[in-house]
Amino acid sequence: MSRTAKITLATSIVASVTIVWGVHYLQVKEKESMHANIAREETRELKRLHEENNNIDNKAEKFKQNIRELEQQIQLQEEYEKVQPVNRHVDR
Repeated sequence: MSRTAKITLATSIVASVTIVWGVHYLQVKEKESMHANIAREETRELKRLHEENNNIDNKAEKFKQNIRELEQQIQLQEEYEKVQPVNRHVDR
């Protein structure tokens, strides 16, 4: 085999090995990146669900507070109407 053929063969082998290794390396990095994105998305989703749950709890508490306030207002209105009657005339 001539010297030029040996150099060409060696260069081809090195290039092929380098390309295969490079593609494998890129696939591994892409897989790691995708896994990290999935983990990050799961964390974000759990945080969002937790915030929604807290928001629902806050809304429920606010609703209860509004009901208590309404009951107090109705009670006050009844007390005031005992002292000063109100005509409930509805205009149509």
